[in-house]
Amino acid sequence: YHKLGELGPSLTASQKVIELDPRNAAAQANIGGVLLAIGRLEEAEKHFNEALRIDSKYTEAYKNIGKLYLYKNDLKMSELSFLSAISLDSNCAESRANLANIYYKKGRLEEALIECQKAILIRPGYAEAYNIQGNIHNFKGEIDSAESCYREAINLKENFSDAYNNLGSVLRARGEAYEAIAAYKKALLSNPHSSDAHNNLANVYMDIGNFHDAEKCYVEAINNNPYFLEA
Repeated sequence: YHKLGELGPSLTASQKVIELDPRNAAAQANIGGVLLAIGRLEEAEKHFNEALRIDSKYTEAYKNIGKLYLYKNDLKMSELSFLSAISLDSNCAESRANLANIYYKKGRLEEALIECQKAILIRPGYAEAYNIQGNIHNFKGEIDSAESCYREAINLKENFSDAYNNLGSVLRARGEAYEAIAAYKKALLSNPHSSDAHNNLANVYMDIGNFHDAEKCYVEAINNNPYFLEA
């Protein structure tokens, strides 16, 4: 249920399992995953920790709580969680890609690239890993390599909003305003509520003097996230 996005039935099914077997680690972790998906972070954390108390070697719980800490921007705890997951399953591409993202956020770029490369070696068609790799190259000023990674991510995952948004930023940095606009619009087709993409589109409209459309995009960015300070 959970993998199909049917969160309500997934939560109900797992709760019934726990009623019959309170020490079912998988059910505890699944409830945590549903709660994480709907933003109930503190409750989700309790269920992930309960899953790990029941089974200290339950890889999925480490992965999920790692995502939770990443969402909360607790990079230290997120890193420890994904390292624990990798120690139990060294061939988990998802854990390695998430660890790469943490290293990128910490500025540990070479380590981040190594983890991306490991993730791609494990799962050659892993679009998310290429997107993170693009972010690393972009941060290092390696624009051509960044663009190549973003385009590969899009090739692997056609409606990849984050990759289109990142590609737009590379194109804007090159001065290719209209190509950047096209990329940001594709990002918004996949995720109309992306404040980041709305804000980036507004910025490039400002670059070309289209203040009317820029204002509309800034308003959309704020409407989608009132706490989005950049707009």
